[in-house]
Amino acid sequence: MTANLEHTTHFKRLAADKFSKAALQYQEFALVQQQSADYLISQISPRSNAICLDLGAGPGVNSRALKKLFTRVIALDLSAHMLAQIPASLVDFKCCADMDALPFQPNSFDAVFSNFASQWSQDFATLLSQLHQTLKPGGRVYLTNVLAGSLAEIAQAWQAIDNQKHINSFLLYDEFKDIADHSSFKVIELHRKLHQQGFATALEAFKSIKAIGANTKMAHQPTGLLGKKAFQTVLSAYPHQQGEFYVSYYVGYMVLEK
Repeated sequence: MTANLEHTTHFKRLAADKFSKAALQYQEFALVQQQSADYLISQISPRSNAICLDLGAGPGVNSRALKKLFTRVIALDLSAHMLAQIPASLVDFKCCADMDALPFQPNSFDAVFSNFASQWSQDFATLLSQLHQTLKPGGRVYLTNVLAGSLAEIAQAWQAIDNQKHINSFLLYDEFKDIADHSSFKVIELHRKLHQQGFATALEAFKSIKAIGANTKMAHQPTGLLGKKAFQTVLSAYPHQQGEFYVSYYVGYMVLEK
């Protein structure tokens, strides 16, 4: 096993653990995620005798809506604890697997829905290629991806104590667009939107990231716990506007057709 593969495997395990811990509180804090999901769902036309893959399903926050649109819904997530939160009546099958190694046969699905999940892929272009294989001809992908510029407030606050990278690197919108344009899909829709969620304190803003499991990061970070004084310095440096402490997400939207 190469060093790069070992690093990737470690990250996937860490991500699964963080999301598992967030499973019970995810829906309470994932307000921006619900906004983007609602938009994606509004773009889907109901289809009879159709099967949809909910890629990165989490605790099934969109399962009920998808079940109204498709005859069968398959929920896939890296975290078994997330999947365990989904009522059995809302999905036809739960699959605990890595989106970078999809365990499905070609031409399996009529649609793929993926909200706030694909940024965890190690290779977004390869992921789209996999999705193209798993879709039936005429099938569509409805997907969002967190883009560069997201969590800027978190990054700025950390700069108060060091110059290390404390948030993940996300795709630039131009990269996101280029990957879609050069994929095997027909691009139906492609755009970017800024979503912001406000909190009364900087601590609540930080907690919101942890509560949805999004504090897992690919970049190296030192081991050991941060001291209370140092963390207070970080909180004090958190930018705010008229008493509101925002967490910003730049979200890329795409609808693709095979």
